[in-house]
Amino acid sequence: MKSYFLTFLSIFFIHAAVAQTYEFENMKIPAEYFDSSTDLEIFTFDVLVSSLDGKVSEKGQVRISTSASENKIGKIEFSKNILQIGGFKNDYFIRNPQLFQQAVSRESHSQCIDRCNKDYTGPNGEKLPGRGWCKAGCWLNTTIRIAVAVIKITA
Repeated sequence: MKSYFLTFLSIFFIHAAVAQTYEFENMKIPAEYFDSSTDLEIFTFDVLVSSLDGKVSEKGQVRISTSASENKIGKIEFSKNILQIGGFKNDYFIRNPQLFQQAVSRESHSQCIDRCNKDYTGPNGEKLPGRGWCKAGCWLNTTIRIAVAVIKITA
């Protein structure tokens, strides 16, 4: 029993020691979708990132800060390796507002947010656990639709 426990601890510490840490770049967001409130939840997603030609592929992360009450976003952050692979800068969403607008106004995005609100709201209108993760997932899917012009991201 003792040796199994030590083996488990060894594996745990080896895994923790090699865990990837990323530097993040805050992506600029069009003003009409930006939530400047301080009541935001932060969610981090592990993703697989590939160049459009498929020659480069590696893991990265997307961090999304979203409001539990609004259909707006506080932050979208990409690990810097995503920007390097895609060859784009943190103002990509600002320079391509039509892509952001098209992705957010798609019925699938609004249906996703509506479903989160419906599924994670209690009978008295209170927010239930899981709503933030649900909405962050909606924003992740939308972000992927926007970035697909320059990079492939798989969640």
